[in-house]
Amino acid sequence: MNRAAAGATMLALLELAGCASIAPPFPPSLKLPARVTDLSAVQRGAHIYIQFTMPRLNTEALPIVDTPEADLRIGVSAQKFEMRDWLATATQVPDQAGKTLYVTPAAPYIGKNVVIALRLKNNRGRDAGWSNFVALPISDPVARPENVVAKATAKGVEISWTGTAPNFRIYRKVADGEFVPLGEAKQSPYLDTTAEYGRRYAYFVMGLRTATESELSEEVKVSPIDIFAPSVPTGLRAIIGTRSIELTWDRDTEADLAGYRVYRADGDGPFHLIAGNVVSTSYSDRTVQTGVRYRYSVSAFDQIPNESEHSAAIEAALP
Repeated sequence: MNRAAAGATMLALLELAGCASIAPPFPPSLKLPARVTDLSAVQRGAHIYIQFTMPRLNTEALPIVDTPEADLRIGVSAQKFEMRDWLATATQVPDQAGKTLYVTPAAPYIGKNVVIALRLKNNRGRDAGWSNFVALPISDPVARPENVVAKATAKGVEISWTGTAPNFRIYRKVADGEFVPLGEAKQSPYLDTTAEYGRRYAYFVMGLRTATESELSEEVKVSPIDIFAPSVPTGLRAIIGTRSIELTWDRDTEADLAGYRVYRADGDGPFHLIAGNVVSTSYSDRTVQTGVRYRYSVSAFDQIPNESEHSAAIEAALP
């Protein structure tokens, strides 16, 4: 076989193997960590808390292998932000080896507006650019709420505290869950009307002043138990029938109300139960006799059952 024929044969074999052409080589990966886009910052007490999400991929959508170096900077902002001026005066916060929560003193910036930004560098010191910029006014620290107490009441869990902040935010955790904001209050106490008996709760309180937060209070825990009876029924009235005494009263409004109990006394004698599970707000006593003076009282009970005190007594008699 001559040389030309051999070359043609080799070309045909390469084509059959799918290797008729060789693609150009891929350029080397720059390994630039993706730019942070969720940088956030808040003043809490005497410190600035700065947080972000560490990207898992680089700018080429490849997994990041080496922990990036965080170049985090805080600088005082003029009325008109200029990147060059900010870079020239901003303070660099020391890198914390992969951490995504930085805590730095607020004291150097009290009474000033600061701008905070971050860029992540690879092991060659290269980056994909600055994160979103966060503007933050720094003020005198808000005092931490103290003496926090959580106690069960008939209407929910009452959280009380002492503090001087103009506003407060209450956080709650249910069982082993996470703390979430529950509500805000101008002053102590705050009533958690959504708490349920038999569950475990934890609370803490934070002081607020515009964009500034206090340090978190101590955590307090409570497991409310229903030992609270419904309200004493009111408005008990008697209507004389031909062979009965008809009783009516005002409805109680408790969510766990189960019913009412009706008590009667003959003349000046002791009260005794004549109806133990009345679900409406009326009762017809058909066991009365003419010429006898009766006294009546009503109580309310819940699903435990906790029973209320007896209502004020009324008198009635068949003529």
